Amino acid sequence: MGISFSRQKPLDLTKFLVLPPSLQLNFCINPFKYENIFCKQKRVWKISSYDRRKLIAPNHTCTHMLNFALREVLGNHVDQKGSTVLPEKLRFDFSHGKPIHPDHLRRIESIVNDQIEDELDVYGKEAALADAKRINGVRAVFGEVYPDPVRVLTIGQKVEDLLADPDNEEWLSVSAELCGGTHISNTREAKAFALLSEEGITKGIRRITTVTTDRAFKAMELAFSLELEVDAASEAEGSLLEKKVSSLRSRVDAAPIPAPKKADLRTKISLLQDQVRKEQKKIAEENIQKAVKVATEMADGAASDGKAFCISLVDVGLDTTAVREAVLKVIEQKGISVTVFSTDETTNKAVVYAGVPENGEKFKQLELSEWLTAALGLYNIRIPTNYLWLCINETELIDGTAVFRYNAMQSCLMKQRERLAMTLVDKEMEIYIHSLTRVDYLSNQRMSVVFCTLDLMPSISLSPFFKEPQFKLCCPTPSQCLPSLDPGIVVPSSRLPKGLKLR
Repeated sequence: MGISFSRQKPLDLTKFLVLPPSLQLNFCINPFKYENIFCKQKRVWKISSYDRRKLIAPNHTCTHMLNFALREVLGNHVDQKGSTVLPEKLRFDFSHGKPIHPDHLRRIESIVNDQIEDELDVYGKEAALADAKRINGVRAVFGEVYPDPVRVLTIGQKVEDLLADPDNEEWLSVSAELCGGTHISNTREAKAFALLSEEGITKGIRRITTVTTDRAFKAMELAFSLELEVDAASEAEGSLLEKKVSSLRSRVDAAPIPAPKKADLRTKISLLQDQVRKEQKKIAEENIQKAVKVATEMADGAASDGKAFCISLVDVGLDTTAVREAVLKVIEQKGISVTVFSTDETTNKAVVYAGVPENGEKFKQLELSEWLTAALGLYNIRIPTNYLWLCINETELIDGTAVFRYNAMQSCLMKQRERLAMTLVDKEMEIYIHSLTRVDYLSNQRMSVVFCTLDLMPSISLSPFFKEPQFKLCCPTPSQCLPSLDPGIVVPSSRLPKGLKLR
């Protein structure tokens, strides 16, 4: 019994076999990464790792069944371009010009599993190379040099029958290949087949990765478990549904499950995402209405009292669009300066928008940057006094990138969802806030608006937001033009997040 060892690449025998003492004297192993193995005597011994062969055999036979299924579903243009058969999986490369539709993947997987369930016998027999190539539908690897005689391997039909009538059209429905590898004796030994992925590796070449036996069962069980979770998630609503959909999407994408089932789950999750988007749109519209209503009512009260500004808390979480719309509506409809903010107790963050109309001498001298700097003083946030120049040509800034420096603060203006966004970086801020997420600067001929999102520290109250603006106005004293505001009227304590109190 004999076999020669391959010298195509370094081979570490210790990974899969141990040479018995009786053979150690007959074989020389090069100590340099086992590059060369040769026999000292004329007789060469065959040494096999049967445990490894037992794991490889079902994967190798399923490679043949996969090759057959691909031809059945995609057409005769499919040719094998390479394969890797490992104990834990098999990989098959083949010619095909485009991605395979999930329905076709499902049919391919089904054909292989049907052959496994049919418990077909696997036959192998040597034949003359010329006779073997005459068999109708026989598969061979292009460019491979086969010995003569060559081994013919068939599934479900004896090799002798194919050789006796090589032109029979029935053989097109039989898996027949030229192969000298190790195989199972019956397809039932493969137990199950799961097609995990299909991808392109180069132009015109696709790659399929699959598992068999117990690994295939595990992949199917995981797919079934995820499907139950997706179905259960459809009964959830609101933020709970959003969290479940986000989690399931990432888990399904990474899960080693059959590709056809993964495509089905992604379709279901996409429908749930559409449901989430519809709910978010509805909530966003309700938040805008709520924020505008509260802010305009507060502005009406402030205007009735003769005040030139209004500070209001709206209960819309971190919905920046709703808070911004409230500021814009107050400025447009009421014509007074306004600061609107909203908090979220789950994340302990606050969203702040402030706006100043640009009509009238009094408002021209009301510096928005100074107002917010004073109001957010406890957070050590400095709003650049020259922010208005950033919005002189909004189109240019959206399409490009502008960078400016203000004291120790470096700000980068970038395009973010069709609006200006500013990320501020300042080491001094770390003492008071965890992160300043973004600052948007918007300007037109009628108003100036500045916005920031920040983390609130539990030890700091919200009172800075209600700080009375102190600016150079066209009047004797600021207090005469901008009367003090009673925070208790604007924001009831019951509406504040836990741990955040007004002083």
